[in-house]
Amino acid sequence: MLAAVWMAAFLAGFQLPAAAEEFPPPCDPVPVKKPVKMVRREITVSIIGVARPPMPANRRPSLDACVAYWTRAMNREIANVPDLVVLPEGVDSWAGATPAEKLDWVRRRGDRLLKAFQAYARDHRCYLVFNSYRQRKDGRFANCTYALDRDGDVVAVYDKVYPTPDEIEWKELPIVPGEGPVAVETDFGRLSFATCFDLNFRDLLMATAALKPDVIAFCSAYNGDFWQRTWSYTCRSYLVGCTVGTLAKDVSGPSGEALFHSHTYFQTATVKINTNYRVCHLDHNWTGLQKAVDKYGPHVTVRNPGAVGCVTLLSNDPELKAGDVVKEFGLEEWDDYYARSVRTRGGPLALPRKK
Repeated sequence: MLAAVWMAAFLAGFQLPAAAEEFPPPCDPVPVKKPVKMVRREITVSIIGVARPPMPANRRPSLDACVAYWTRAMNREIANVPDLVVLPEGVDSWAGATPAEKLDWVRRRGDRLLKAFQAYARDHRCYLVFNSYRQRKDGRFANCTYALDRDGDVVAVYDKVYPTPDEIEWKELPIVPGEGPVAVETDFGRLSFATCFDLNFRDLLMATAALKPDVIAFCSAYNGDFWQRTWSYTCRSYLVGCTVGTLAKDVSGPSGEALFHSHTYFQTATVKINTNYRVCHLDHNWTGLQKAVDKYGPHVTVRNPGAVGCVTLLSNDPELKAGDVVKEFGLEEWDDYYARSVRTRGGPLALPRKK
């Protein structure tokens, strides 16, 4: 009798860890709020846009395999000592997985993949942005982008505002749309986010622009082409486009300028961007811009993206703020010039009312 009781207790004790391993806590972190010393400057950004990991033959993916896959991919660029690492949409959406298999994986994975990425960010002292599914406290799911800081803390959680209709209507894994854009202060500037299908919607674009980001991390399974430059131009922000697999990787500048474009042979890349900038229209600013270059020489760059009538004024010295250069030479920034144009006109165009 005692032996039977002991054996039952032993088996119960053996099964508990297995059950805990099978269904770990859901991944639904609360962002950490902490003060940040922001210094806008040139930073190094690594784009890790490899294909999604292949579904194993037994249709039973493992956490270890997922972590090893993305660690190898990030390690291709880590020798460049990036300040920011950006991964594509759905880093743990195993290639070829059905919605039901995705649901099973999200439940078995829990928060363990997040913890692995947190350790990577902490070990390499970098910001890290990645996208995966998140099970919310209400039991529903979101297509979610996480931002981790150099300590590995979750500092921002952004839910895809515009999932595709198919995502929203999945029976096994219905995706709840996010409520709006998110921006977080980092040590190099304000960081915001967009995910794949989001790029097509102007209301989200304008709401993101209102947050005045310096860098937008675009995690995606589609490229978006000119939409990427439209977002960077409208938000006066860099946009770092990290797409899946052989899709092109792009970086656009605050005047909509194309700064980097990869091709199919390279799925990871490292680029430098300078967040110490201001965007100015050329009207009435030609003389002031020339005076700034004459005085500061190589410490200031005026980057002309083409025939759009505006330029990006960059300070190459972290101690010299681009905003101070604007004030010193009486330059008028893009936002101020267009706002003045609307006021001079007598107000914005009244849109027709719907009948």
